[in-house]
Amino acid sequence: MRYLIVLIAIAHTATACSCAPAAYAPLCQRIDAVRVLFIGAAVETNDNHDGFIKGGAWYRFTVEEAFKGVDSGTKQVIVDPASGTSCQEEFTIGKHYLVSSYGNALVDQQAAALTVGGFPPSGGMPRPKGLVVVTGVCSGSREVGYAAADIAFVRRYLSSPEPARIFGFVRVHADEWLWSDRHPPLPGAALRADGVGGVRTAVTDQNGHYEIPNIEPGAYTLTTTLPGFASARPAYAVQVPAHGCGVANIGMFSDGAIEGKVVNQDGTPAKGVDVEYLYVNKEIDNPWFKDRSTKTNDEGEFRFTKVPPGDFLVGVHADSAPTAKEGIPPTYWPGTTAISAASSVHLAANEEKRGLLIKLGPRAGIRNVNVVVQWPDGRPAPSTNVSAQVNGKIAELGKTDAKGVITMPLLVGVSYTFSGRAFTSYGDVHGNKIPDDWVDTKEKSLAPDSSSAEVVLVLNKPRPQR
Repeated sequence: MRYLIVLIAIAHTATACSCAPAAYAPLCQRIDAVRVLFIGAAVETNDNHDGFIKGGAWYRFTVEEAFKGVDSGTKQVIVDPASGTSCQEEFTIGKHYLVSSYGNALVDQQAAALTVGGFPPSGGMPRPKGLVVVTGVCSGSREVGYAAADIAFVRRYLSSPEPARIFGFVRVHADEWLWSDRHPPLPGAALRADGVGGVRTAVTDQNGHYEIPNIEPGAYTLTTTLPGFASARPAYAVQVPAHGCGVANIGMFSDGAIEGKVVNQDGTPAKGVDVEYLYVNKEIDNPWFKDRSTKTNDEGEFRFTKVPPGDFLVGVHADSAPTAKEGIPPTYWPGTTAISAASSVHLAANEEKRGLLIKLGPRAGIRNVNVVVQWPDGRPAPSTNVSAQVNGKIAELGKTDAKGVITMPLLVGVSYTFSGRAFTSYGDVHGNKIPDDWVDTKEKSLAPDSSSAEVVLVLNKPRPQR
């Protein structure tokens, strides 16, 4: 089976990398695709872990147990973490990993071709001699503490192979790229696997889990049905390796709807304001933000479709940051700024709730807050990026002046959390100056009823020597 790995070679952090869902599958599904697999400890690196793309990063691993692609007598392997790409992996020195790679181990002559031109090198130490293995965040490498099932599988696979199987979960979900174990399970879903071994069926349990054991290896097509729900995809293709597994995590959605109207304090329509919904239970992952956020029309009306069943909070800025220009604090249905006083909307599968009326209070006043950023020795920190957040969302963003100060217009009656980041060095990528290293501050909060007009943030490392 091939895996889609999207490498975005731009000067940003490694979070820009995007992997196909199959790239995160358990080892029993990936075993035929994996070329190198061993347990080892990271003992040395030239990576300074600043989060930015750099060419030439490497980690030296001692090999403790070799499974595939590495001879049993091999003592060390040099791991290239896909340096120079947005899929660059980070390992922690001293920790033990199950290291996985979809490529073969490379000798020195082959490894020399890995150098990525145009990116600043990571650290000053040249790569040690020896076998080189390329990994990356999509390779399936993980700390041994999180790889117990994979390690147990590969040991059984090599010593006493087991029959193949297909398993997975069915959950309330509409996008396999955003799959999460915190989506609600769907018990009672009927699964049908049609392939080389004929037709096999299963039904999900109370946790949404299903398993089809003792299945003939090869290609299968999975479909699922559940009254009131539709599958996010019409069918799921699964390739089952010999003595391994096929995994299909299936998302299903219902077509519920929530609609209503937002009015100002005087009863006029509040047009163009941001409305969102989110699960009352914070342990459940919400649907993708774009699917549960909208703006009111000229009549102040809003409507959400494909809303899953559950209990939800609905409101203006229910899950987005208010702006000083707009002056509307987070306001929940039916018209309260206190989340503890908000009413919830209960939705069954395919149910529609109409007629919600959200009444906004008076526009909030503005308080100008000076955010002062200092180095640990008390000296001002100019050109520091500062953000003011509401419920984890950025409301205001700016940069300190020569005195290490920025004045932010914030809403009266709203709680804010502040943080700062000062860039301390820069690299050059294709003639562009990019941040190369930084220092952060600890977060500090300002209560909604605070009369303070100043917040002091202190950077958590000394100012670099010039």
